[in-house]
Amino acid sequence: MPTDPTLLVIGHPGHELRSYEWIRKTRPTVLVLTDGGGAKNHPRIERTRGVVTQAGAVAGQLFGTFTDRDFYRFLIDGTAEPLVEWTSAVAVTIAALRPTTVVSDMIEGYNPSHGAECFRNECFYASPPGSLLDDGLPGGPPLYESHGAGQVQAGIYEKVILYQQHVRPLVCSVRGALGLL
Repeated sequence: MPTDPTLLVIGHPGHELRSYEWIRKTRPTVLVLTDGGGAKNHPRIERTRGVVTQAGAVAGQLFGTFTDRDFYRFLIDGTAEPLVEWTSAVAVTIAALRPTTVVSDMIEGYNPSHGAECFRNECFYASPPGSLLDDGLPGGPPLYESHGAGQVQAGIYEKVILYQQHVRPLVCSVRGALGLL
């Protein structure tokens, strides 16, 4: 059984599957931003809790804090405060837990739960110092923009979430509110 505390911070349910073997070996405390309910608001957070528990890890207090709909609305409206509060709570968790390792989702421009090819390998990379979203996303326009455009055409969403218009400004607002810019 591992003795050094570790922390996994993921965007939403399903992402834990990408690092299952690491979770099983290190038994981290796991934090999840959204409940994974998607456009139809069918939360998947309890399935993730089951996976985490079965692997011997611990679901932290910040576990499915926001619905996907709430999170998308924060992006579209540029509402930073709930994310500032959540990020501050993550910092409190880190201070209390004092983990030797913190693992989180990579900025990738797509939702890993949308394609089986994403689950083939566990890959961990160190974050470059001072990295933000300054250089854009790897590989050009994010796939969620084209996927979102299709969802808007199908009448599922009202607006497409755009990196330059929504994501980057919100990240900058959150970082600014936390004194990180």
